[in-house]
Order: sequence, then structure tokens, then C-alpha cells
Amino acid sequence: MASSVHQTSMGELGAKPTRWLRAAVWLCVVLVALGGVHPCTGARIFERRHAATQEDPASWLEAHRLERWTERFRSSSSSLLDSSTTMTSLSVNETTVAWSGDFVRVRLPQDELKLVFDDDEELSSSSRGLTYLCLFQGLEFLNHEAWPTTPIKWKLLEPEDLERGHVDARMLNMGTTPLHFALMVHDDHADTVRFVALSDGIEFEYPDYPVGVHLAVGREATTLVAQWTTFDAINASRPYEPVVEVTDLETGSKFVFGGDEVARTVTYGREDLCGAPANSAGWVEPGYQHSVEMRRTGAALRGSALVPGRRYAYRVGDFKRGMRGDEAMVFWAPVDPSALVGDDDDDKVYTILAFADMGEYPDDGFDDQGKEIETEPSVRVARMVAEEAEWAARDGQVLAVHNGDISYARGYGAIWHSFFAQIEPLASRVPYMTTIGNHERDWPNSGDRYGGQDSGGECGVPYMSRLAMPRQQGPDKPWYSFRWGPVHFVQLSTEHPFERGTEQHEWAMGALEAVNRTETPWLVAGFHRPMYIDSTYCDASNASDCKVADDLRFAFRYLFYQYRVDMTWVGHHHSYQRTCAVDLAKGCDDKSGLGLVNLVVGNAGAVLTANLEPEMPSWFQVAKLVHGYTKFEVTRKRISLKSIDVDGNVIDEWSKSSP
Repeated sequence: MASSVHQTSMGELGAKPTRWLRAAVWLCVVLVALGGVHPCTGARIFERRHAATQEDPASWLEAHRLERWTERFRSSSSSLLDSSTTMTSLSVNETTVAWSGDFVRVRLPQDELKLVFDDDEELSSSSRGLTYLCLFQGLEFLNHEAWPTTPIKWKLLEPEDLERGHVDARMLNMGTTPLHFALMVHDDHADTVRFVALSDGIEFEYPDYPVGVHLAVGREATTLVAQWTTFDAINASRPYEPVVEVTDLETGSKFVFGGDEVARTVTYGREDLCGAPANSAGWVEPGYQHSVEMRRTGAALRGSALVPGRRYAYRVGDFKRGMRGDEAMVFWAPVDPSALVGDDDDDKVYTILAFADMGEYPDDGFDDQGKEIETEPSVRVARMVAEEAEWAARDGQVLAVHNGDISYARGYGAIWHSFFAQIEPLASRVPYMTTIGNHERDWPNSGDRYGGQDSGGECGVPYMSRLAMPRQQGPDKPWYSFRWGPVHFVQLSTEHPFERGTEQHEWAMGALEAVNRTETPWLVAGFHRPMYIDSTYCDASNASDCKVADDLRFAFRYLFYQYRVDMTWVGHHHSYQRTCAVDLAKGCDDKSGLGLVNLVVGNAGAVLTANLEPEMPSWFQVAKLVHGYTKFEVTRKRISLKSIDVDGNVIDEWSKSSP
């Protein structure tokens, strides 16, 4: 597989057309079908036939989805369309945006769109044009023979958009290359696509402003890592020195973490990715990912350290190039699990929010995802989890665990930026711990276990660069363990070989052997694909739900039983499921405390997987197709959960006392 990262040192609708105008429109449609310059607008067109039937209303309604972009636009030839083509100017109210997340207003050109929106009932839906307002990074799409980019996002315009005369779009910082809005029309009758208007470039005033800020537990249980992204160039003449400045909210004292021992900056290029669309149509600037571990450095442990259990405000960035900090950027320093042993701490509550298979979705009426993986519910779930964390953090420690299928970028790099904007209200306040999933890693001949194409050519590179987990095994070895409060987590990868005798399995045995159950009485194994699953996807392929579950049980069931693992937290199946405490014979043992409870929490946003068994398998106690998240409250004596759906209803409750 490719190398993983580079490391550096530092108005109103027009009136209904008259009969003669309708005839002119039909003439234009016929001529457009022949190719060349559009006779009515002067815009050059390009054409590609597609297989979608015009008689299928659902196909028309779904035409704005990513897969249809792939069919109709991204693979089309644009050799007839170059940057000198005459197009209407698409007006925007700002060409310089101050902050990531600010809105820009796009004025819609009424004259060009009058010919597209025709409410005459005599015209069938197959003659209607699909008009899109698209956002692109750069202008490559105008002059390459093979269209090399997919829109960052797009909006299928409706008549009410024309009546309003404008569209408001949230702008996320995605690099120093200017962003352009383009108005595009797909003519369903002629099966052609044309550009009719293009905006000036839109840039961000502060490309060094940190975005996508998130926290993670460090390599030591009492440390945290802060990570963020910037976009302005870094080189020998303009170095970047990542730092985290913290303020003790109890004493008011300030100190800074930084330097070569605790800070690093990484990025990646097209050449580091394994295939398309990640290194072609889906490419956008990844920026630079900076991380700083908040710990003392050097043999003498110089400098200040976080005081366990104390609250801190923090800022991140480079003192010379720009810092970011706001009132929401506050965290609790993790406690030392070894210091919890004793009766005084047995009833202290720690909150954990668990979920998987989330993704992202624009919150401004645009679209950026595909028909296969619809992730719109993720917006609501992410907000609920952030609110839950904010509330729980008023009283104590909170942790978030996201086990696989993080952003669902699948090779479309802009989605990573959008995801971190969506998850930041949660992940900038509490440690956010992840495992790798199939949509981050899988790609043929790249070292994954399955050889599928679910990562869209990413093959784990963006995941490893963007999420600084306490991994110590080397490139493309994303397994790790960490301690948090009274819980020890062993985080594995189901996307890499895990069979007995593999490097990962050998590591897992050592990690489980090293767990101190006096300091951390609860032990959780986290990974992406389920070890126990209610699913009808049971064919013989090496990636089917049932086959992978069988393989995982063969590899880990006796090992987990030997070391008294309490629970597995997984995703992949887009549902909420919970087993009983399963014993070695796959029976239920809810009395001895030695059985393994398996939790599927893959219901955080991606479209639900409607393939549950007609009758729930005997070892399952709950299986529900509903979006939501799961909240744990943990003490040294007891672990309990509530699973909550997007309407705030509790769909499952469970608890266990320590033996």
C-alpha cells in the first residue's frame, strides 16, 4: 500500500412561457442533443448517456445523489468546455470569508433559469431540467478532458429557490484554493449537462485558523492530545510550531505544551492514496493535521502537567501564525486510574457516549452524500451527543467512543472536513476515541483483510493522519489500548488480519494480559464489525456479517473469556443490538458475571440496515432499527447503559455489578 503520511518539522419566477417560447425551448433541447455550443445560452455542453430510465419517478427524484453525479457528471468528457467559455456570472455577496462556518449568499440568475423551470402541465417530467447549484474547489472541472473533480456539495434547485432569488450556503474552510459556485443544468430529455453560470472565487481570510479541533486520550492515562487542521503553506521559511496553551480554571495559571517531543504535523498527498476517487475525482486539499500531547517532556519531566480531575480552558495553534480558543473549549483533565482504588472513589460516576457508523451531512439545505450511504440523521445524533456531553461534563468526566465508519468520506475528501466541523462541538470538549472501519480502510491489494473498495481509495491514510489515537505499533497498525477512569479499552481493527498468529492477535493477547483489573475493574473490547450479529447477510463471502462474526469468535472468544472481557462495542450493522451475557457455549449466563455482553451501536447516522432475522437469535435481547446513541454511566462497582433514539426515547436499559 502507499505510504501513510508525510511528516514535517513544524426574485420571482419568470412568467409562464408563451407557446412560441415553448417551441424555442424544444428547439434548443433538440439542438443540445446533437452536441456543441448551446444555441440559447452560448454555453458549451458535454454529454454522456446513462442507464437511468426516465419512466421511473424515483430515479428522477434521486438524481441529485452522489451515484447519479458519478453517472452523469464526474465521468463525463468536458473537453469541449474550457475556462474561456462564456458563461453568466453567478453573483455572491462575499468573495472573502472570515471564519469557517460563515454563510455566503448566492444570487440566482433569473433569465437563464426561466428556460429550465417550466410549470406547464403539458410538459412531462422527463422533459424537466435538473438544475444544481454546485460548489467546487478550483476550476479544474472546466478544462480537463476527463472531469477530475466532484462537487464539494450541491443543491437541487426548486421553484421556491427561484422565487426567493438566492441560496444561502455555509462555507467550510477546505484549503487555499478558491471555491467556486457553478450553476449546472442536466436536461433529462436530451440527456446533456451544461454549465450556465459561474461565481468568482471565494477564499478564506484566515487559512491558518485551526478547524476540526478534537481531543483524545494520550499514551498515558492522565494526558490528552489536541489535534486540529490548518491550510496555509508550511515550509522552511514559514514553519509551523503547534502548541496548546491551557488555563487552569481553579488557579488561573497558564502554561504551554509544545516542542518536538510532544508535537507533530502531518499531511498526505494524492500519491499516498491507493485509488479513485480518493486520488482523483474526490480529491480536495487535506490541509495539515497538527497534534500536541499535553504532558511533561524530557528525562527530567520538565514543565507543567495537567492536574488530574481539574478543569482547563485551552487554545490551539501557532503563536506567530494564529491561535484559536473560545469559551466552549474546556476539558476535564483525566484522572489516574491507579489513584481511584479505595472506597472514597467507588461511587464516582464516569459518563461514556458510544456510537458508530455516523457520517455527516450539510445543515444548509445542500447535499454531499450518496444514495448508497445516506447519513442525514447524523446531524441530529451529533447534536444530541454534544448536548449530552455538555450536560454531563458539568459534573465530571465524559468520554466519547466512535467505533468505525467515521465520516463516510469514501474517497471524497471534502466530507472529512465537513465531518470534523459537525463533530467538533463534542470532540473539542471531551476525549474522542475511534477505531477504523471498512469505509476508512478497505481497498484491494492494500493489506486489508477483505479486498473490497469501501474506502474509495483512501486505504486508511486520511484516518491515520486525522485521528491521533495512542497507537504505538507503526504505520497501518491502528490497534491500541487506553485507560479511562475505571475502564480499560482494547481497540482492535476488524479491517486488518486478526486471526490467531497474526501480528494484531499477538498484540491483543499482550494487551489483555497487561490489564490491571484492580485499577480498571471494567474491560471493553472495541472494534468495527460485530462478533455476534442479528443479520441475514450470511453468504459465504469473507466480508458477510455472519462469516466475519464466525471468524471473530474463533479468533477471540476464548481469549475474551480467559481475560474476563465484560463487553464488546461494535458497529458496521446500522442498528442497535444487545446480547445477553454470552458464555462459551453461546448460551446466556447473566448470573455469574463471566459472560460477554455484545453491543452493536451502528445507529448513529448511516441509513439503517433492514436485514434483521425474522426471529431474533436466542442470545440477543434487543435488536432495533432506529437512529440514536448509547450512554454509559460507570463506577468502579457498576456499569449501566441507556440507549436513546433521535426522539429522546430510551429504547434499552441494562446494568451489571462488578463480581
